[in-house]
Amino acid sequence: MPAGSHRNASAIERTIAALRGDGRLADVDAASLAIVRTTAAALDAATGAYDIAVIARVHITALAGLLAGHVTPPDDELDRFLASLRSPEVRDPADS
Repeated sequence: MPAGSHRNASAIERTIAALRGDGRLADVDAASLAIVRTTAAALDAATGAYDIAVIARVHITALAGLLAGHVTPPDDELDRFLASLRSPEVRDPADS
């Protein structure tokens, strides 16, 4: 992806607009919107396979939470997510 690309941030804004248009967003979604916007921007700015993999995991989880609505995930899903952050499976050989 070329430097300065905003592909993920643009996609998130289109997703948010569609959710808003469908009436699927509420004031309680403000924090979720902030995190998906932040992770999308971080993903656009990331370089290196390891950084992209870590940010993508967080971004996908945050996006899934937003798209799922106002449902709290089971603790085992959160535990697996946190474990994945502690021991990422993908490492950039340059970081070794």
